[in-house]
Amino acid sequence: MKKILLKTLCATTLSVIGSLVAAFLIMSSFGSRLDGFALIMCVVCPIVVAAPASAHTFWQNERMRRLHAQLTSAHEALSAAHSALLEKSRRDFMTGFLNRESFLQELRERRKTDPGALLIIDADDFKSINDLYGHPVGDEALRQIAAAIGRIVRHEDVVGRIGGEEFAVLLSRASMPDAAILAERIRVEVEQILFSPQGVAQPLTVSIGGVALDPEMSVSAHMRIADARLYAAKRQGRNLTVFDFDAKAAA
Repeated sequence: MKKILLKTLCATTLSVIGSLVAAFLIMSSFGSRLDGFALIMCVVCPIVVAAPASAHTFWQNERMRRLHAQLTSAHEALSAAHSALLEKSRRDFMTGFLNRESFLQELRERRKTDPGALLIIDADDFKSINDLYGHPVGDEALRQIAAAIGRIVRHEDVVGRIGGEEFAVLLSRASMPDAAILAERIRVEVEQILFSPQGVAQPLTVSIGGVALDPEMSVSAHMRIADARLYAAKRQGRNLTVFDFDAKAAA
């Protein structure tokens, strides 16, 4: 309010000065001088006209500025909410990892430029946990397995839950020796989980199949090869990592 009053005072003062200068120049051109009545009119008229007009204009401008700021703030809040909802829709509600569709989309976009590796991770003998203790305990086991995976993967890696007890990891720009080491670290991290539903120790293990990314191969081909290596690990006794360093040869 003070700002509006100050602007109104300045505008009115300038109007009075302008009125006096204009009247002086006009009268001087006719060889006359301003009398008292003319001076009063040169002061009163701008005050009567300019003051309310300026105050109204400045008040409207301030109101519009505030409304614009509110609209901008509301738009930013809506955009943030939309982004949050969009991101939430891409995530698995239980683990916070990407859901299957979102993970495959990331893999589809990044495999052409990212010389890394793909891992498929599956919890071993998970049905027995659900059968023995019920699905709530099974869900807790999945959350702990997901947490173990999250502790090993790096910031640049992409992790998704692609099935009931199946996860996938895109190890970004990892050399094949490093990818194999990271896969083994995930396996060991899960193996070391102390899980004791109803006071009974229940081992948790995973089998892992891995393949090197090849930009000339499709996503489905990568998934098929990694899945085949996963089942090779299952056949060899579970709680193993089987890695294929040459995707083309495997295909």
